[in-house]
Amino acid sequence: MSIKWFSELRDRARELAQKIPYQQIRDSPSVKYYTDWNAFERCIEPSPGVIADSPTINLPTELNVVSMNGIVSTINTPGGINVISLEELNNELGKLILKSIDISESKALARHAANLVGGAYIEIDNDLDKPLKIGIAAATKSPPVLLPTHYTILVNDNIKASLSLFMLGAGGCPSTTAEIYLGELKT
Repeated sequence: MSIKWFSELRDRARELAQKIPYQQIRDSPSVKYYTDWNAFERCIEPSPGVIADSPTINLPTELNVVSMNGIVSTINTPGGINVISLEELNNELGKLILKSIDISESKALARHAANLVGGAYIEIDNDLDKPLKIGIAAATKSPPVLLPTHYTILVNDNIKASLSLFMLGAGGCPSTTAEIYLGELKT
């Protein structure tokens, strides 16, 4: 993934992950709480070999967009839905990824951004009769691998849509974030 926005995001997040010893609470920046990071720190950085060697799992419902260890696929996606994987996202749309989430607020968010294995930008241009079903599955055999996935969802002006998000973990350390924007969005 050599896209400029993605490389810059990951580099910044890696720096932050080394510096942030606590998580700040946005509502009150002076209030800090300390967390036992051992459960999170045991998760190793993802590598292609470990991610590719994942067990087969069955997802429990019919999905429209699914991510397995970050690899995004679309299935029976309704018309008016544009799905672009992070790896294929241009620099202009890439500016929307993690725009509403401050990765400097926690070590967990910084590590999430630094190690993104995949995800997608989803734009909804038509009203939906049924919920758009988005599934995230994370599975590794061993060791516990950090498997961050990110979705940025834009529901355009005057569109009626509902979303369902399904998560299934079968090993690894899944980490999922989703941003939802309603109406016209400027990059």
